[in-house]
Amino acid sequence: MKNSIMDTKKEISVELYNSYIEQGKRLIINSKAENTRKAYFSDWKEFSDWCKKNKVSSLPAESETVVAYLSYLFAGNKRPSTIARKKSTISQAHATAGYDSPTSAKIVMDTMKGIKRELGIMRNKKNPILAEDIQHFCEKKDDIRDLRDCALLLIGFSGAFRRSELISLNIEDVRFTREGIRVLLRKSKTDQEGAGMEKGIAYGSNPDTCPVRILQDWIEAAQIKEGALFRQINKYGQVSKKRLASSHSVARIVKEYVQKIGLPAGEYSGHSLRAGFATEASANGASLDDIMRQTGHRSVEMVREYIRKQNLFKNNASAKLGL
Repeated sequence: MKNSIMDTKKEISVELYNSYIEQGKRLIINSKAENTRKAYFSDWKEFSDWCKKNKVSSLPAESETVVAYLSYLFAGNKRPSTIARKKSTISQAHATAGYDSPTSAKIVMDTMKGIKRELGIMRNKKNPILAEDIQHFCEKKDDIRDLRDCALLLIGFSGAFRRSELISLNIEDVRFTREGIRVLLRKSKTDQEGAGMEKGIAYGSNPDTCPVRILQDWIEAAQIKEGALFRQINKYGQVSKKRLASSHSVARIVKEYVQKIGLPAGEYSGHSLRAGFATEASANGASLDDIMRQTGHRSVEMVREYIRKQNLFKNNASAKLGL
């Protein structure tokens, strides 16, 4: 293997060879979803700063250094999922730089097992938004901001979109048809090559909560001819050409409307729309295949988890105790 590498270096200049290596590293980084890349960069900076402060090498790092860092995160009450992601970041950084990962050492893996046992592995999942919640959200549409929010919530729910997918939509991606709307998702977390996928959203039976009609109302009211579908609105009610600032905007809107109808905002997030679709669709008889076709999930486990949560009180033995 080493000989083949040396042969390659002889065929091209060292400078060119090194430039190819750097380009390869960039391609590896760009293979990740944008939000994943941001998390990796943030995690790596945090680890590098910690190593610098403690006068140890971050790249390459010793396995003992990683153990100490994970212990530091544990002491800081970080969630197991967060600690696992940061460990993964260290591994990815070493792989990209051509080093063996210190995270594969037994002492690191045993440390992670201990952390999970101590903190528990129960994930902090947010509650799903249900159809009746959406109906309450859209009861009043007093101004153009209410109309935008209602359209966003309905499309996010009925299309099972991720937050980043919602804000990335352009009007050119939406096609109105006799059956409803076809929405072209040009790129998503599970489609980093940008092959694209199309989602269909059917007309609803209630005009006040029909995602197709409400979206059309929003487009007409905001006079959107091209560009971003869901846009910023200033305090005077003027619609900007700029799309919503980030995926956090979706979470903020969800929490705002959840709070309006008396639900605890802290138990909901932008993901609650997507989770709600799977929950409601399952409860109303949709097959697992049909649900996954809309959500774009590759693994059935996450969808089944929504279904199990929905069916918790169906045929529940506690109802047959005679109490």
